[in-house]
Amino acid sequence: MYRQAFKPYHRHPSINLREALQSTLVVLTSPVQPTSSTGLTRPSTETLHQDLLSLLALLKSHTTSLALAIGKTPPTPYAALSSLNKLTTDWTKVCWLLDQVGNDDNGTGSRSAFGPSELEKEWKSAMDDVQLALQASIRGYQFRMFPSSSDRAAESEKENAAQLGGQADYLIDVRAVFSAIDTATRSLSASEIQSLVKTWKIHGDQLKDGELELREIIESIDADRLSGDEGSEDEDDDDDDDNDDDWGGLMGDLSLGKKSTETPMTSQERDRINLILPLLRFPSLLHTNILKTHLLPTLSADSLSSLPALSKSLLTAQDTLVSALYSPQTLPDIQSSIACLEKTCLDLSACVRADLQGLAKEEIDKKAGWLDVWDKQVKRISKELIGKDRKLIP
Repeated sequence: MYRQAFKPYHRHPSINLREALQSTLVVLTSPVQPTSSTGLTRPSTETLHQDLLSLLALLKSHTTSLALAIGKTPPTPYAALSSLNKLTTDWTKVCWLLDQVGNDDNGTGSRSAFGPSELEKEWKSAMDDVQLALQASIRGYQFRMFPSSSDRAAESEKENAAQLGGQADYLIDVRAVFSAIDTATRSLSASEIQSLVKTWKIHGDQLKDGELELREIIESIDADRLSGDEGSEDEDDDDDDDNDDDWGGLMGDLSLGKKSTETPMTSQERDRINLILPLLRFPSLLHTNILKTHLLPTLSADSLSSLPALSKSLLTAQDTLVSALYSPQTLPDIQSSIACLEKTCLDLSACVRADLQGLAKEEIDKKAGWLDVWDKQVKRISKELIGKDRKLIP
């Protein structure tokens, strides 16, 4: 039945379904082009979000209608053409919404000076998944209804499997579109602050992972030393290790505390990590407290634009320091990484303070009091590690 449903359709030559499928695919593969919105008032983000959800529901409906029209025996080209036209029209509207969400919400239609916002990046990423699923679906219909000579040969080899599978391939394409649309509908943030909080939590988890990574390095080194004190393993284990030499040569030593080649960490290097661990607690603490006290709907537009980049810079600075602590360590790299991490932390703290300007002094003290303590502690620990009177080497 499935093979019959997707045979090349020739009984209605006036209806060029082949061209309609190709035209739809062209629209679905075209990148989103910025539109000129000068003089127009940008819809509110809430309106854009509701419109996008409505369009996603329509795309899902058009996908269903198209599948029913082409999946019938015989197919119904008129219905298929109507569904393709609606699909193309509504996808064009989605592209317009994606362009609008990248404009400043100030009625001027201008692009943000800070680049794509977190909301814009999130929406476009979700729509990329929907777009790819729709493309695969349309290509599937092209392949089944209008196969080329090479396609026919490939299909002939799969004849028995297709007859047994029924509409399995066809339903897979439809389910993929449904899955992408459902995922987007459930996860799309409705505002800039919601999207920023989502990104902030991801970065926060990664900051905690960086600190945990160093702790695991220490634990791994200590465990290796304990096992070394206990002596060698049984001869059988040695034989097994010999058999793994070729594989180990290909993969390298991927254990924590070592890079791609085996480089034992010295006691001095281990002690450096222990000295720096307290400093690595502060980026995560700062990040967590900002999430709890500062990422609110009242956040200024400037902070909405600048905080994501500062958060990313903080994560990069911590990753750079963690990488510098792998063996073999170089003291200048570690010192410069510590200085960079301190500066990035203080930049993020300063951004939060700037957003509090204009409030009453009592309110500022209440909201930023913890930042004063935090700044002093970061500066103190950094000075102890790389200051003139202190050395990082114990």
